[in-house]
Amino acid sequence: MKKILYILIKIRFIVIFLILCIFCWLFSCYGNDLMALFGLKWRPWVMKVALASCFLFKYAFIGSLAAIFIKFAYRKYLEKPSLLKQIAATVFAVLCVVLMFPVLWMELWALSSEPKEYIVIRDGKKCVASVIGWLDSSVNCHEYKGLFWMGEDTVSYEIYHRTEDPFDSGAAPYEK
Repeated sequence: MKKILYILIKIRFIVIFLILCIFCWLFSCYGNDLMALFGLKWRPWVMKVALASCFLFKYAFIGSLAAIFIKFAYRKYLEKPSLLKQIAATVFAVLCVVLMFPVLWMELWALSSEPKEYIVIRDGKKCVASVIGWLDSSVNCHEYKGLFWMGEDTVSYEIYHRTEDPFDSGAAPYEK
């Protein structure tokens, strides 16, 4: 009875990790579409937190599965594990770790390339300015609606030439 309860607790944690991962993924993919019904968008930092949470729960889920798989492969209290089970569990764990690092590197790069945001005054309105770009930057200004939201419609749009962040460098907008 204790063993069945222990397995059910493990399954419950796996299901919770999976539900949280799916929720964060859905939020990061469709959060702005849902808010568009109300004329709002999530601010870039909120979307960045949702994406980082999705990555965190995904790696926690994969790590938990690897740990459970290895524990069942190496259990000694029920039967003596065969050499094939031990090799399979070890190869699975090593593959999980080796394959996670390149994907983790790409995901961290994606998080760092998310738009920067500033609170600015444009046309007498308080706005959230999202800076996107590398060599040439574009700045989308949306009306400030609070700590978590901004207006869906763009108040102003500017392009800056040869600057990564126009607010840090003090560059003027690019004229064609």
